[in-house]
Amino acid sequence: MQPIRREEIKPIQSELFPRVIASRWVFFLALYLTFFIFSQVGPNVHILNAFLGLFLLNSVLTALHFVVDLRENTRAEKLTDFVGYLADSLTTAVLVAHTGGFNSPFILAYAYLIMMISENGRVVEVLFYGLVFLATYFASLYLTYGTLLAISFSRFGMVTCLFAVFALRAVIIGRKLRLQTTALTRSKEALESFAAGLKASNETLIELSNRDPVTGCYNFPYFRRLLNEEIERAKRYQTSLAVLIVDIDNFQAYNELFGHQRGDQVLLQLVDIIRQNLRDYDLCARFIGDDFILALMDTDVDVAKIVAARLSRAVAEHSFYGESELPSKSLTVSIGIAVYPDNAETCQDLINYAEDALRKAKLTRGNQIRVYSSIVEELRENLSDSESMIDTLQTLLMVVNARDRYTYGHSERVAKYAVAIGKEMGLAEEELQRLKYAAFLHDVGKIEIGREVLNKRENLTAQEWDLLQQHPMFGLSIIEPIRGLEGLLPIIRSHHERFDGLGYPDGLGGSEIPLLARILAVADSFDAMRSNRPYRAALSKEVAVTELIKGKGTQFDPEVVDTFLKIVDRVEDDQADAAE
Repeated sequence: MQPIRREEIKPIQSELFPRVIASRWVFFLALYLTFFIFSQVGPNVHILNAFLGLFLLNSVLTALHFVVDLRENTRAEKLTDFVGYLADSLTTAVLVAHTGGFNSPFILAYAYLIMMISENGRVVEVLFYGLVFLATYFASLYLTYGTLLAISFSRFGMVTCLFAVFALRAVIIGRKLRLQTTALTRSKEALESFAAGLKASNETLIELSNRDPVTGCYNFPYFRRLLNEEIERAKRYQTSLAVLIVDIDNFQAYNELFGHQRGDQVLLQLVDIIRQNLRDYDLCARFIGDDFILALMDTDVDVAKIVAARLSRAVAEHSFYGESELPSKSLTVSIGIAVYPDNAETCQDLINYAEDALRKAKLTRGNQIRVYSSIVEELRENLSDSESMIDTLQTLLMVVNARDRYTYGHSERVAKYAVAIGKEMGLAEEELQRLKYAAFLHDVGKIEIGREVLNKRENLTAQEWDLLQQHPMFGLSIIEPIRGLEGLLPIIRSHHERFDGLGYPDGLGGSEIPLLARILAVADSFDAMRSNRPYRAALSKEVAVTELIKGKGTQFDPEVVDTFLKIVDRVEDDQADAAE
């Protein structure tokens, strides 16, 4: 420890001041009571009154010290000290004068006062007050013996020397006490500083232990703990909570091509994109490898899909280093979603179901959003042979119809239009069957889209439109695992592609679009125009035909449109007859 500098030494008075004042008051109260008892045996009433007056003055000063913080005013402090010690010494002088002078036992009160001074003051103060005490002591002797000649100066000198020795000893002890107090104060401050630093370091270590070292977001164990807490909160307040697992498509190929350092940079950029698309109180954590797990508070399935679509679009639009050299030409993400309490009510089930949804999203070429659906899962498990296919497809469409009043009848009509076009174009029976089934199922992906979006009368927001454009991919992920329906996948995936290459989801154009998908696109658009929608009434056949003609070569395959125009009247009549 470094040596204590002189300016660091602080009087003990600053810390013990109230106790010192209180102890002096108690001491002189005891002296007063002693003198009161002593005075009862002699005619000392006037002296008793004088002593009482001095004691009351001392009491007032004591109260003043407690009521007003005189330590903030040095002059007031010193003045009060001086008056107080003067009153103390005069009180002692009165006691000594009327209890025998040199023989008075109260002379020891001076020793007590010297001890108080040496404890609370410095050497100069001890010398000053020592002289004051000697003066009052000499005055008390004069009052006792009446003349200076009666005073034994040798005895007075001896008492003075004793006082001096006592004062010197008290000063030495007081200085040691002050040094020790200062040293203890410095040690205390050092310990407090060390404790504060240790606490800060401990908090930093705890924070670091909860963070992924590469991305800086939460690690999975800490996320699981927070998710459990949020589920309990959701139970308490009866709110929903969505868990999303985000996986980077083709990330292994990216790491193999550019190395893990570049891969880590991609992870950091992805975390930034995720944070920009989440609220401050949502959670983001590193899950496994290139997977991230998110928890969105107070979020239902429809909002979760909108957030996921926004996140997917932001990743697709972001420019990652070297992504154009990948076979896919870009880095995208697949997202699995599970929602409390719709899908699960425990932390582990939510995570498991979100993983299951992610696996299904990854079954195709990626860049998909998939919501866990137990209904569809049961249907898949119950589908055992191809003969039950039609019933299963109709059941799926009934689920969709519960969300979109227009979809099921639309699917039946589109199937009839599409098959009629296919027959006119001379397609084989096997292809006509595939076309029929694909027409039945082309909108099954809408099972993942909420009623609010499907039946909205106003214009869709950009986020809602992005979500709606995902329905071919949603449908693909539902159908793909079902044995026997593999041939429908390209048709369903591409039925919203445009002949000029401006469609979705893959931007295919011309002959790149499967023929059956081109047929389905014309049939789908015609029936959509001829049907009532939440945002408009049905168009007439003439207007719908005009729109098809306008779309030749841009939205639609000209050959398919021309073929449909040959049979549209006949097919419309057949539809009317069927309705009757």
